[in-house]
Amino acid sequence: TEERFRLAAQNVSDLIYEWVIEDDTLLWFGNVEKALGYSSGEIPYNIEAWVKLIHPEDVLQLADAVEHHRNSTEPIHYEYRVKRKDGSWRIWSDNGTPVLDENGRPYKWIGSCTDITERKHAEAELKKTEEKYRDIFENAIEGIFQSTFEGKILTVNPAFAQILGFTSLEELNKTYTNLREQLWVEPEKRDEFLLVLVEQGIVKNFESKFYKKNGKIIDVLFNARVVKDEKGQLLYFEGNLKDITERKQAEEFRIAKEAAEAATRAKSEFIANMSHEIRTPLNAVLGFSELLTPLVTESKQKSYLESIQTAGKSLLTLINDILDLSKIEAGMMEIRYEPVNLRMIFNEIEQIFKLKISQKYLSFSTKIEKDLPLALILDETRLRQILLNLVGNAVKFTEKGYINVSARKKNKENDRTNVDLVIAVEDTGIGIPEMDQMNIFDSFSQHHSQIDKEYGGSGLGLSITKRLVEMMNGKISLNSEFGKGSLFEITLYDVKISSGGIYQKEEKILDINNLSFEPATVLIVDDVESNRTFIKELLTEMKLNVLEAANGQNALLIAEESKPAIIIMDIRMPVMDGFEATERLKSNLCTKDIPVIALSASSKITERDKMIKLGFDGYLSKPVRIYNLINELTHFLKFYQKSKPKEEKKLIEKLDAENIVQIKELTDILQNTMMPEWEKIHGVMDTSVVENFAVRIKSLGKDHNVEIFNVYAKDLLHHVQTFDIANIEIALSKFPEIVKILVDLKEKYDE
Repeated sequence: TEERFRLAAQNVSDLIYEWVIEDDTLLWFGNVEKALGYSSGEIPYNIEAWVKLIHPEDVLQLADAVEHHRNSTEPIHYEYRVKRKDGSWRIWSDNGTPVLDENGRPYKWIGSCTDITERKHAEAELKKTEEKYRDIFENAIEGIFQSTFEGKILTVNPAFAQILGFTSLEELNKTYTNLREQLWVEPEKRDEFLLVLVEQGIVKNFESKFYKKNGKIIDVLFNARVVKDEKGQLLYFEGNLKDITERKQAEEFRIAKEAAEAATRAKSEFIANMSHEIRTPLNAVLGFSELLTPLVTESKQKSYLESIQTAGKSLLTLINDILDLSKIEAGMMEIRYEPVNLRMIFNEIEQIFKLKISQKYLSFSTKIEKDLPLALILDETRLRQILLNLVGNAVKFTEKGYINVSARKKNKENDRTNVDLVIAVEDTGIGIPEMDQMNIFDSFSQHHSQIDKEYGGSGLGLSITKRLVEMMNGKISLNSEFGKGSLFEITLYDVKISSGGIYQKEEKILDINNLSFEPATVLIVDDVESNRTFIKELLTEMKLNVLEAANGQNALLIAEESKPAIIIMDIRMPVMDGFEATERLKSNLCTKDIPVIALSASSKITERDKMIKLGFDGYLSKPVRIYNLINELTHFLKFYQKSKPKEEKKLIEKLDAENIVQIKELTDILQNTMMPEWEKIHGVMDTSVVENFAVRIKSLGKDHNVEIFNVYAKDLLHHVQTFDIANIEIALSKFPEIVKILVDLKEKYDE
C-alpha cells in the first residue's frame, strides 16, 4: 500500500506531505526535489526548516497557522510564497486534513501543496485587464450599453445615463418602461434599427432622435453589434451612443451661414453690376459738365451747371457708400496699414468743414494729447472716412454751440510699441432719442427727427463707420441726450507706433491748362457712345488724333491696322470684353508694345494693382476726371509744358527775399501746414475746402507781402465761384512749384 501511494504521489504534479505534530517532522511524497530545486539531502523535513523557505511577508501568517492547527481540527487552506534554491519565488496552495487520536485530537496532518504561480499571475493580469476596461467603460465620454431585443437595457455606463439625463441604470429602467414609445422620438426608427441589426448583425453610424428625461429632444449616433450564443441564437446587442446635437446644430448653422454668404455675394455682385451701370451714364454727366464749365459764362447757366455737378457728386457718394457696405458685408473690404500723422488728418477735417461751420457760427476745436505719438500705423483712408462721417453728421445736426474732436491714448504699462487710441467727436446738436440709439448703427437707419427730409442722407454712414472701426480692431460707443447733443467715442486697440516716421509720396504735378501733347493717335474702346464722345472731345482739344471702337473685337482690327500710340480700354463690353481684348493685343507681335489703359467702373483701392497684374499698363476709374485722364496719358505720350503766362512770370521774377516779411516764418508755414493741406485737398474737389484754402493763401500774401499769392488766390477763388473744375485743378497743380520757388529763395537768402 505504501509503495503504491509513493508511486502515485511521484507521478502527480502536487506534493503530498505528512506533518507529525509531536516532533514537527515533515514527510514529503512526490517530486519535491524538482518542485524546490533542492537535492534530497537539502529538503526541509521539519517545520522549523520549512518556515525558513517562506517569504518574509507570509511567515507570520504561516507560523500562526502552525500553532493554531496543533489543536484545531479545521481544514488547512493557505496560500503563501516559497523560495526555490535558485532564489525565485513560487506561490503554493496548501490544503490539509487532520488525523485524530482516540481522544479526537489531531496528532498529525495529511495535506497537499499545489504550485499556483502561473494561475495567480494570470489572475493578476486578468484583473488588470478587467480594471482597465472597467475604467474605460466607466469614464468613456460615449454612452456604452447592452440591451435585449425586447427593449430591456441590461448594462449602461455613466455616460449613457448622463446623455439621457439619468443618474443610473436603475433610474433609467424605472422611468422608461416602453423604450419604443418613450425613448425614441420616431418609433419607426427603432424598428428600422433593429431590422438592420438582425439582418446584418451590425449597425454603423445610425442617426436618430431621443427624448431626454426632461423631455428635451437630442440627436444621437448609434453603433451596435449582435451577441449570440454557441448555437447562434440571439442573446442581446451591445454598442455605443454619442450625443451629436451640437454637431448637427453646427452643421445646420454652417449650411445657413453658407446660404447667407452666397446671398451676400449675390447681393454684392448685383450692387457691383448696378454700380457699373450707374457709373457709365454718370461718367457722361460729370465729364461733359466739366467740358462745359469753361465754356459757360452766364451766371444762371453757371448755377444750373453747378447743380448738375453737385447732384452727380452726391449720387457718386451714395454709390460709393453702398459699395463700401456691400464689400464689408461680403468680407472684401481691405485694411491697408501705413504710418499716419493724426494731427494732419485732424487739420484736414477741420479745413474741409470750416466753411459750413462758419456759416452756422459754430465753435469747432481739435485736441490731440501731447503724449500721443506723432506717427501711428493705421489705415489712413478708412480713418479719414470714419472722421468724415462722424464730423459730417455733427455739422449737419448741430445748429448752435460747438463741435469738439479729440484724440488721446489709454495707458498701456511697459508697452512702448502699441497704444490704445481713443478718438471722440462731441457736439451740441439735436441729439438722438434713447429709443433710436439701439439701432443707430444699423444700415439705412435714421432717427425719427430726420424723417421730415430736413437733413436727408442715406442712413449708411454710421453703419459703415461702425464696421470699419471693428475691422480696425476697435469699437464705437454713443452717449447722447435728445435735444442736448451727442458724443461718439472710438477706441482702436493695440495701434502700433511707427518708428520710421511718415513717408510722404511725391506726386507728379501737372499744369494741364498749359500742357500740350506731341502728335499721336489714341484708340478709345467703349460700348457706350457718350463715354467715347466725352473722351474724344477732350483729347481732340489736346491736339490728339482719336480713333473709336465699340467692343474689343473691333479694337483688335483697328489696333493692328492703325498702330495707335495708346489704347484706352473699357472692361465690360459685349462681343469681346476688355480682358480678352488686352490679352490678345499683348500676345500679338504687331500690337504687344502698345500701352493699354484699363477703364473700369470699380472704385476699389487695389484695382490699379489688379489691372497691372492682368496685363494692363495703366488704370482709370469711372467717372473719369479730366486731370486724371491727362495725367495718365503723360506716362505714355510725349508732352511739353507751355510757357507760363507773362503776368505770372513777371511776378515770379520780381520775388525778392528782402521784400518778403518774415520769409523764414512764411516758408515754415508753407512746408509744414499748407503743403500737407494741399496734399489732402488736391484731387478731392470739394469747392468749399478749396475756397478756404484760397482764402488762407490770400491772407499769407497780405501778411508777408507776396504779390504772387494775392494773384494766385484771386484766380483760384474765381474758379471756385464759377465752379470751373478744370481750372481749379490747374490752379492747384501750380501751388507746389510756387512753394518750391519761395523755399529756394529763402535758402539763397540765408547763404
